[in-house]
Amino acid sequence: MKIRSDFVTNSSSTSFILSIKDKFSEENFMKAIGVEENEDMKDFFENLFLAIDANKQDIYEAMKSCEVGYGSAEEFLRGEGFDEETVAIVKRFQQENRKVYFGRLASDGTHGFGMEVYFCGESFVFCDDEIYFNGSNYGW
Repeated sequence: MKIRSDFVTNSSSTSFILSIKDKFSEENFMKAIGVEENEDMKDFFENLFLAIDANKQDIYEAMKSCEVGYGSAEEFLRGEGFDEETVAIVKRFQQENRKVYFGRLASDGTHGFGMEVYFCGESFVFCDDEIYFNGSNYGW
């Protein structure tokens, strides 16, 4: 057993699933979540976009980089703690040949994006025809 005697952090991460109907880009992301060009909160969501972009992987690449050998995206999502509704939605997107991303946001701001910290401490799901952004799998 190892015991740390120096500074110990209390960080967490939020796993997310993201699929946008159109190609993933800042413009399409902003449009999908309803942020307009001259909106006061635009900087807030631009920062979120940068955090997502820095932390996302194609779901199949995320599966391959995992130490556990999952046979399907569904097994991977269950292993990451997502519920059956999320698994069914991702399966539908795959059948529709829609690109699906997986990633993590860190509460310690590891990647230098302030909104990463904020969204890591929240449970959220944006879901409509244009975007599916599920960050409901989080924990401290």
